[in-house]
Amino acid sequence: ILICLRAITQYLNIKRGWKLLSGSAQERLLFFY
Repeated sequence: ILICLRAITQYLNIKRGWKLLSGSAQERLLFFY
């Protein structure tokens, strides 16, 4: 359960700062996940 909550928090943080990230950073995140 803790892992799921942690993953959700990370997803929210990424979604919040998605516009701030550059194209290469977005590709890295998509490839990472």
